[in-house]
Amino acid sequence: MIVIVEQLYNLIDSVVLTGFLYFYFGIKQKFNLAIVLLTSIGTIFLFSNLLTNASWILTLAVYGTVISAIANTLFNGKLSEKIMIVVIVNVVLALINMYVITLISRFIGIEYNILISFGSVNRFFVAISAKLIYFIFLTLLVSLKKKTIFMLSKIEYMLMILTFFISFTLIYLLRNIIVQSEKYYGIFLTALLCVLLLNIGNFFMILYISRKNLKERNTDLLQKQLEWQEENLHNLEKKYDETSKLRHDMKNHISCAIALAKQTDNMSLINYLKELSDEKLSSADNYVNVGRNVINAIINSKFELAKKSNIDVRCVIVDEMCNVSDTDIGILLGNLLDNSIEACVKNVGDSDILLKILSDAGYYCIELSNTVERDILLENPNLITSKKDTRIHGLGLKSIFSIVKKYNGIINFNQKSNRFYVYVSLSRYVS
Repeated sequence: MIVIVEQLYNLIDSVVLTGFLYFYFGIKQKFNLAIVLLTSIGTIFLFSNLLTNASWILTLAVYGTVISAIANTLFNGKLSEKIMIVVIVNVVLALINMYVITLISRFIGIEYNILISFGSVNRFFVAISAKLIYFIFLTLLVSLKKKTIFMLSKIEYMLMILTFFISFTLIYLLRNIIVQSEKYYGIFLTALLCVLLLNIGNFFMILYISRKNLKERNTDLLQKQLEWQEENLHNLEKKYDETSKLRHDMKNHISCAIALAKQTDNMSLINYLKELSDEKLSSADNYVNVGRNVINAIINSKFELAKKSNIDVRCVIVDEMCNVSDTDIGILLGNLLDNSIEACVKNVGDSDILLKILSDAGYYCIELSNTVERDILLENPNLITSKKDTRIHGLGLKSIFSIVKKYNGIINFNQKSNRFYVYVSLSRYVS
């Protein structure tokens, strides 16, 4: 009976830890779910039995190594994060066990060392109580994972792991002193509570550092993307100017060729050259032709890209937004049009894009709309990128927000029937 109780306890422990690893990290795609779960549960269960009577140092070292190896082999995530999480969950489990055992010992009047003795029914009751608290903690940790990304350097990971380990070691040494002297349980409970609170504070420090690092990384990525977009914009303007000059020169060359062809009375060549001059060169890359080259370049290039995807394009430009820098207007229009084209490509039926650039009451107004076949704001209210690598993709919208903020502007999104709208207003009077 005693052996069955111990086996049941170890099995519960194995299932809880495996479930936590699965929900926290997720399994690697190349592995089968059932095989991963059975392998993980079986391995943890085996080592739990082998370490039943081992010293706490050996148990912590071997148990932590085994779980870290399982996590690294079968589950997703960085090794450094896996080691840190494994240390945290094992330290928390040990601290919860100590606190529950000490508390119950004081409450029911049974000595600490009796409660933890092998085969004791009381031990199983205490272990299940501690495991319930532990399960609640792991559930909260999984819930927190969905909202937070851990981003620490290797040194930061090492420091956090060391902090948890040192706090656990100190409280374990204190626990041995208390157990041997069979008194001062109140002091031990207070010290243990302080260590628990210290580790909770340490964990929130991890969250703070991670968010700070993530913000700095996003800022760096955004800056690099802006630099890349600015360079592309300059190259696009240069290419547009060269194309415009080439088209203009080609018209002159064709006019000269027509004059020469007339001298030989070659009507077929004359008609061909006229058709080439009137239709091909006049329409090439010339959807928009306003007084500002950056607007011409970005809109014509994006519209040409849209046409290749069979997307109809229309444009109404009443204001050239002279007070907005070339770089800002290029990045703003480029990202807005990229998003519209990407949305239209997903449509099964016909698609079109309509761009309006107006001015009203001290503001430049941009209205961009495109056809959609589903409710975008209902499915994705925060307009989070659907591309896999969110570290690189999804920064276009951040670039847009950054420029809108720079010009004390406003941006709104709306959907009416099968049409998605983006409204951008930028102040004329921002230097």
